[in-house]
Amino acid sequence: KQAGANRVPPGLERLMLSIDGAALSRVDDARAAAELRNQREVAVFHLEAGRRPFQAGRDGEATAELRRAIYLSPYDRDAHLLLGRLYQRAGRTRDAIDELKISIWSDDQIDAHLALADAYVQAHDIPAARAELQAVLTRDPANADAGRAIERLAAP
Repeated sequence: KQAGANRVPPGLERLMLSIDGAALSRVDDARAAAELRNQREVAVFHLEAGRRPFQAGRDGEATAELRRAIYLSPYDRDAHLLLGRLYQRAGRTRDAIDELKISIWSDDQIDAHLALADAYVQAHDIPAARAELQAVLTRDPANADAGRAIERLAAP
């Protein structure tokens, strides 16, 4: 035998016969984070793509974009809020109420409570509308929109 005959030729490496679980886990975590970040970016794109037709009154186009945003980001309060307002504008009051409740559940904000109160009025559920408005006034006693809405509900 020649000396050094078992050496690996330059530029070639030996294959690793065992898998390093920690390194593999780090790679998976990095890939998952990148995919999630990309998914959020696409969801924001669809939300904005739904907001423009919503403001222009193109409800069919807005609904399709908002549904895509919700598919990608199921707990996005703004997407549920806009979709609820679209449903309310279309006369789909029960669907609007459901979407507005999800918006509140996702991120409890006053504008969603006001929209939900309006949807309850449209559904002729005055006690529920009053309860939503009282919740707004409890959090923000100076809220003029809630105050005017309560006055309208009290008027015969």
